Amino acid sequence: MLLSGLLIGFLNSIASAQCTVTGVSGSGFLFADQCAPVTTVIYYEFTFSSMPPKPSYLVMYFWRDGNTESYSATVQSRIVAGFTVYYVRAELSHTFPATGLCEYEVMMQLVDNGFACLDSRQFQIVGNWHQDDILAANGIIEMDPLQEDVCEGSPLIDFQFQDISNFACNIQDNPLAQKPNHTPRHEQFVYGTNPIAGQGIPNLYIKVGTAQTVVYLTNASGNPVANSWTVDPITGANVTAYSTQSGYFEGPIVEIPLNGATGIYSLNNTYPISFDGVGTVVNDQFQVTVRNWNVCNPWNGSQTNPNAGAANIGTSRILIIDAPPAPTAPNRIICLGQSQTLTVTSPPVGTISWYADAALTTFLGSGITYTPAKSSGVHDFWVVDKSNTGFTLSEPCNKSHSYG
Repeated sequence: MLLSGLLIGFLNSIASAQCTVTGVSGSGFLFADQCAPVTTVIYYEFTFSSMPPKPSYLVMYFWRDGNTESYSATVQSRIVAGFTVYYVRAELSHTFPATGLCEYEVMMQLVDNGFACLDSRQFQIVGNWHQDDILAANGIIEMDPLQEDVCEGSPLIDFQFQDISNFACNIQDNPLAQKPNHTPRHEQFVYGTNPIAGQGIPNLYIKVGTAQTVVYLTNASGNPVANSWTVDPITGANVTAYSTQSGYFEGPIVEIPLNGATGIYSLNNTYPISFDGVGTVVNDQFQVTVRNWNVCNPWNGSQTNPNAGAANIGTSRILIIDAPPAPTAPNRIICLGQSQTLTVTSPPVGTISWYADAALTTFLGSGITYTPAKSSGVHDFWVVDKSNTGFTLSEPCNKSHSYG
């Protein structure tokens, strides 16, 4: 998709029969940027097999971005290994589009008598790399999920967003690329960005570093805690209090591991995020931002004062939503010999699950009906409706009884 693969015809498809000169050609770079819009200078030389009949020849450059240039090159001579050789040389510069392809195959050739000398062709591959948020280059900075919904009053334990970014100009999207961008990328998660007054999630905390040290990011009212941190963002060890540039807790900036053979990056997850659900109300929320730097917007190397403005970002959030009504499972008085089956009579939202305890730790089965074992006495069962429409949500549970 991002490689120029069209061969632009010039003048006549049988031009080689009309070209009267022979020789050898060569080309190379005198200068080339890496990042779009790339500017490059490419030279082209054609050395004639014998003294040519004309004083100058036309050299054509096909830049493959919709532009073609010609250059009238004067025949020159030089001594090589005691022999006088005749040649023409062209040096042209070009700037490729800022929103263009990831690479271009530039073609150059000599023209004689208005016909292309096909055996004079030279090709050079010009990389035109992009920042990782350029969709036209298959770049997108993103986490999964974009939104994690949690029912009002429900807890969330050790939840992690996953970086699923797709980097621009990589070989997975461009398997025929000769100059894919597999240079180092850097990544950072920032926790609690862009808080909304009065709509924070109370007592939210993360587990930081290898030590999994608990760091609270909001207070009992859901407001962000002060920008004063005493935990090393890499190890989780206690350190002298410091503040961050953003005002929020910033995870470490890390180089994303790269498999040099396959060009596949091993993206990271956020630190585990938790809260107990006490005091949450509908529309409370918590945002996490992932920052990304690549060679075209490089990280400045500072953990404590990074060039955040140069980073490309993606955001995800945790959102508190209103839970639908609990499933209805009427109590039953069951006499000896009668059916033991308990039934949910309300329309299910997702998967109906039955439990033997209020903590929902002893799973009994799933489905709108459940048949307990025959036993005399009063028995309590708890039923819950779990949504399976994209987010993992539990509706409030209801209790059903059976009497033997």
